[in-house]
Amino acid sequence: MYSIKNILGLILLLITIVSPKISSSQDIHFSQFYASRLIVNPAMTGFINEEYRVGAQFRSQWNGFTNGYTTIGASAEGSFFKGRWRDDYFGAGLQMYRDFAGDAALGNNTIALSGAYSKGLGNDGRHALALGFQALAYQLTINPGDLYFDNQYNGVILDTDIPPSSFVNSASDISFDLAAGLNYHFIPGDAFNFYAGISAYQILESEANLLTEGVAKRNRRYTAHFAGDFYVSRPMNILIAGMYLQQASLRQINTGFMLQFFLDDHNLESPTRFNIGTFLRYSSPLPDALIVSARMDYQNVSLGMSYDFNISGLNTSSDFRGAYELSLFYNGLFTTAGQRNFVMPCPSL
Repeated sequence: MYSIKNILGLILLLITIVSPKISSSQDIHFSQFYASRLIVNPAMTGFINEEYRVGAQFRSQWNGFTNGYTTIGASAEGSFFKGRWRDDYFGAGLQMYRDFAGDAALGNNTIALSGAYSKGLGNDGRHALALGFQALAYQLTINPGDLYFDNQYNGVILDTDIPPSSFVNSASDISFDLAAGLNYHFIPGDAFNFYAGISAYQILESEANLLTEGVAKRNRRYTAHFAGDFYVSRPMNILIAGMYLQQASLRQINTGFMLQFFLDDHNLESPTRFNIGTFLRYSSPLPDALIVSARMDYQNVSLGMSYDFNISGLNTSSDFRGAYELSLFYNGLFTTAGQRNFVMPCPSL
């Protein structure tokens, strides 16, 4: 007997790709959006206190369903000439991720190259504006061997000896697109460090053609975001962050705060810090998830963990299980701290 999960997988595929004739495709997302900056805004490439940053993220969502969504990402970025060009610097980065779901392993592989230039405004070292661009290559994949089609139903049972209809045009499709963004960094005083940005992805609205009928269009995605540090008093700071995302009919808001506790006051360059807080995500326009997030910063390593508690209408079907997410990043220097000139410090998120 064949599992009904394969048939449900085909129905999901039909809904997301075939109907209507030209369908839309929505991007991946991480609840720790502040850690996946190259996915949020290419203008944030190189927006780091150190000179380079490498890391990875993992997200598993909707394990209450058959083969839920899994997203794996890795990135590397560098900041060049920071401190040598006064408050200006050039950033370059590489972002890769894979997103896959369902019994047919419907997946999206993406590789993106980004560059940004940040210009200091004024002579007080408190304002900077960055412009960034990104070139993206997408590969949409599917495993048609794990799908069953309506013409294989003989009136009594599902008969796999019947050849499937010519539904899948190709098991893989490659397309290309562009992204651009702006990011403004402002330090109004000794107690606050803030940035805000806007970006547009899928500017060309590229299309994927896996099926014999219809195409999946990657709709343009617009994002507005911010984050900031309130320096209250040692040993604690308050961190805030938020993001608004719009793609086709999807509207999403993710905003919240974290408390940052300093565990080591002796190392001013790479202090040991523990961060914990909550975020609330709204999706078109109802509450979607309550996110509990924590991060440990030890010397040059940051380990983040978060869990999405599903509070949407799907909580019954998913048995209230949402998503868990892990992130691991390393920040490093090509030069020693004493060799660097003063630069505008970046916020923690």
